[in-house]
Amino acid sequence: MSTTKTKTQQPEPHLTLMQSLFVDAYLGQAHGNATLACRIAGYKCTSESGLRSVACQNLRKPSIAKRIQQRQAELAQNTEVDPAWCLREAKKGYERCKGEDGEKGDESNANAYFDKACRMVGAYEADNRQRQPQLGVFIT
Repeated sequence: MSTTKTKTQQPEPHLTLMQSLFVDAYLGQAHGNATLACRIAGYKCTSESGLRSVACQNLRKPSIAKRIQQRQAELAQNTEVDPAWCLREAKKGYERCKGEDGEKGDESNANAYFDKACRMVGAYEADNRQRQPQLGVFIT
């Protein structure tokens, strides 16, 4: 009879109230700014460098990092925004601003939508590569 070891599922990481508030602020109002997330969560420090230190420590804690990753995955599943959606919306905006059947529309906004759509599909990448200076060795 062979015995196989089964992997036991890791329990959910337990966070303190302050750590949970930090995660919520980091993913929400602070938009990924850990120092601001500490301030929003209510961490008390005497200086800005103290807040930065606490923020750095929080991001290094495995339980907090795991919770942030879990929440980001949940948020990604709950949204329907992807590159194809962005491109469709830019196209709709362009067509709306351009005007219909020869009718004069808002050209500047139509051009802005067109520019955003071009950037999304990488239409300017070849042009950008051409403009980069060539680095080389110059012998004088």
